[in-house]
Amino acid sequence: MKKFIMFILIALCVVSMLGANEVMSESDMYWVTRLDGLKDVLIIFAVLLGILSVILFIGHLMSMGNMSDTIIVCVIFIFLTIASILTPTTNEMVLIKVVPKIANNESIQDIGKNGMEILNKYLDAWKNNISNPTK
Repeated sequence: MKKFIMFILIALCVVSMLGANEVMSESDMYWVTRLDGLKDVLIIFAVLLGILSVILFIGHLMSMGNMSDTIIVCVIFIFLTIASILTPTTNEMVLIKVVPKIANNESIQDIGKNGMEILNKYLDAWKNNISNPTK
Protein backbone atom coordinates (compact mmCIF):
# COMPACT_ATOMS: atom_id res chain seq x y z
CA MET A 1 0.00 0.00 0.00
CA LYS A 2 2.84 2.40 0.83
CA LYS A 3 4.47 1.76 -2.55
CA PHE A 4 1.17 2.46 -4.30
CA ILE A 5 0.73 5.74 -2.42
CA MET A 6 4.35 6.65 -3.21
CA PHE A 7 3.71 5.88 -6.89
CA ILE A 8 0.63 8.11 -6.88
CA LEU A 9 2.56 10.95 -5.20
CA ILE A 10 5.39 10.64 -7.71
CA ALA A 11 2.89 10.59 -10.56
CA LEU A 12 1.23 13.72 -9.14
CA CYS A 13 4.66 15.30 -8.96
CA VAL A 14 5.31 14.57 -12.62
CA VAL A 15 1.85 15.75 -13.72
CA SER A 16 2.08 18.93 -11.67
CA MET A 17 5.54 19.63 -13.02
CA LEU A 18 4.36 19.16 -16.59
CA GLY A 19 1.69 21.76 -15.96
CA ALA A 20 4.35 24.20 -14.77
CA ASN A 21 6.40 23.88 -18.00
CA GLU A 22 9.01 21.85 -16.17
CA VAL A 23 9.59 18.34 -17.38
CA MET A 24 10.94 15.79 -14.94
CA SER A 25 13.20 13.35 -16.72
CA GLU A 26 13.50 9.64 -16.09
CA SER A 27 16.83 10.32 -14.44
CA ASP A 28 15.23 12.77 -12.01
CA MET A 29 12.53 10.24 -11.18
CA TYR A 30 15.14 7.55 -10.63
CA TRP A 31 17.19 9.68 -8.24
CA VAL A 32 14.09 10.74 -6.30
CA THR A 33 13.28 7.08 -5.70
CA ARG A 34 16.90 6.27 -4.72
CA LEU A 35 17.17 8.89 -1.98
CA ASP A 36 16.26 6.46 0.83
CA GLY A 37 19.05 4.09 -0.18
CA LEU A 38 21.52 6.94 -0.55
CA LYS A 39 20.65 8.22 2.91
CA ASP A 40 21.10 4.71 4.38
CA VAL A 41 24.54 4.36 2.75
CA LEU A 42 25.63 7.76 4.08
CA ILE A 43 24.52 6.78 7.59
CA ILE A 44 26.38 3.46 7.39
CA PHE A 45 29.58 5.14 6.22
CA ALA A 46 29.25 7.80 8.91
CA VAL A 47 28.86 5.16 11.62
CA LEU A 48 31.83 3.16 10.31
CA LEU A 49 34.01 6.25 10.13
CA GLY A 50 32.89 7.24 13.62
CA ILE A 51 34.02 3.86 14.92
CA LEU A 52 37.29 4.14 12.98
CA SER A 53 37.95 7.62 14.36
CA VAL A 54 37.42 6.36 17.93
CA ILE A 55 39.83 3.48 17.27
CA LEU A 56 42.42 5.82 15.75
CA PHE A 57 42.05 8.25 18.65
CA ILE A 58 42.55 5.46 21.17
CA GLY A 59 45.57 4.32 19.12
CA HIS A 60 46.95 7.84 19.22
CA LEU A 61 46.51 7.98 22.97
CA MET A 62 48.45 4.74 23.22
CA SER A 63 51.14 6.19 20.86
CA MET A 64 50.43 3.65 18.16
CA GLY A 65 49.20 5.98 15.44
CA ASN A 66 49.53 9.35 13.82
CA MET A 67 47.12 12.12 14.90
CA SER A 68 46.76 13.47 11.33
CA ASP A 69 45.01 10.24 10.30
CA THR A 70 42.55 10.67 13.14
CA ILE A 71 41.84 14.28 12.18
CA ILE A 72 41.24 13.34 8.53
CA VAL A 73 38.87 10.53 9.50
CA CYS A 74 37.03 12.83 11.94
CA VAL A 75 36.58 15.51 9.26
CA ILE A 76 35.22 12.93 6.81
CA PHE A 77 32.96 11.57 9.56
CA ILE A 78 31.57 15.05 10.25
CA PHE A 79 31.06 15.68 6.52
CA LEU A 80 29.19 12.37 6.04
CA THR A 81 27.08 12.97 9.14
CA ILE A 82 26.01 16.39 7.88
CA ALA A 83 25.38 14.98 4.39
CA SER A 84 23.20 12.20 5.81
CA ILE A 85 21.22 14.71 7.86
CA LEU A 86 20.66 17.06 4.90
CA THR A 87 19.80 14.34 2.36
CA PRO A 88 16.01 14.10 2.15
CA THR A 89 14.24 10.77 2.07
CA THR A 90 12.11 9.81 -0.92
CA ASN A 91 8.93 10.85 0.91
CA GLU A 92 10.40 14.20 1.88
CA MET A 93 11.58 14.89 -1.67
CA VAL A 94 8.17 14.02 -3.10
CA LEU A 95 6.60 16.43 -0.62
CA ILE A 96 9.16 19.10 -1.52
CA LYS A 97 8.26 18.71 -5.19
CA VAL A 98 4.50 18.07 -4.99
CA VAL A 99 3.13 20.33 -2.24
CA PRO A 100 4.19 23.66 -3.81
CA LYS A 101 2.86 22.56 -7.20
CA ILE A 102 -0.50 21.59 -5.72
CA ALA A 103 -0.68 24.71 -3.56
CA ASN A 104 0.01 26.95 -6.57
CA ASN A 105 -2.20 25.09 -9.06
CA GLU A 106 -5.35 27.12 -9.72
CA SER A 107 -7.41 24.20 -11.03
CA ILE A 108 -6.75 22.22 -7.85
CA GLN A 109 -7.64 25.23 -5.72
CA ASP A 110 -10.95 25.48 -7.62
CA ILE A 111 -11.86 21.93 -6.54
CA GLY A 112 -12.64 23.13 -3.00
CA LYS A 113 -14.63 26.08 -4.30
CA ASN A 114 -16.62 23.90 -6.72
CA GLY A 115 -17.19 21.32 -4.00
CA MET A 116 -18.58 23.96 -1.67
CA GLU A 117 -20.90 25.28 -4.41
CA ILE A 118 -22.26 21.75 -5.01
CA LEU A 119 -22.64 21.15 -1.27
CA ASN A 120 -24.50 24.45 -0.85
CA LYS A 121 -26.86 23.50 -3.72
CA TYR A 122 -27.69 20.18 -2.07
CA LEU A 123 -28.13 21.82 1.32
CA ASP A 124 -30.50 24.41 -0.15
CA ALA A 125 -32.50 21.68 -1.88
CA TRP A 126 -32.57 19.67 1.35
CA LYS A 127 -33.78 22.71 3.33
CA ASN A 128 -36.51 23.31 0.75
CA ASN A 129 -37.59 19.67 0.98
CA ILE A 130 -37.76 19.86 4.76
CA SER A 131 -39.66 23.17 4.88
CA ASN A 132 -42.05 22.24 2.02
CA PRO A 133 -42.59 18.48 2.18
CA THR A 134 -44.47 17.03 -0.74
CA LYS A 135 -47.38 14.73 0.09
